[in-house]
Amino acid sequence: MSNRGTNYSATEHAALCAAYVSMAVEQNAGRKVNKAAIIRDLIATVCPTRSRGSIEAKFMNISAAAISRNLLPGLPGGHVQGYKPAPNGSKSLADDLTAALHANRAAWQLVIERGYGRVCETTDRTYTLDRTA
Repeated sequence: MSNRGTNYSATEHAALCAAYVSMAVEQNAGRKVNKAAIIRDLIATVCPTRSRGSIEAKFMNISAAAISRNLLPGLPGGHVQGYKPAPNGSKSLADDLTAALHANRAAWQLVIERGYGRVCETTDRTYTLDRTA
């Protein structure tokens, strides 16, 4: 069964944004990112009806969302290398990427390294930024 031409679900968006954040953390740490393995894992689990090309296009949309809100200022160009920003990012992707960043302490290091503040863990085990630091 193919989802060609159908919108991504909230679950798919969340999984793709979490994978994107994971790639950003690895890239920021100077480690090689195995994008093909990440895409294979997404297809095998959360996105079984999506093609590799569809997921890659969505990652390019996520790059555009990251740049639109300056969410990954610690990365060259503000996005994961290899996923050139597409011109058609969406507000919902930017919101999902922000949520994925809030759930990943290591991802906040991308922000901290640029001197924007310090990470604070919240009571629900997500992370927020203290800009007064």
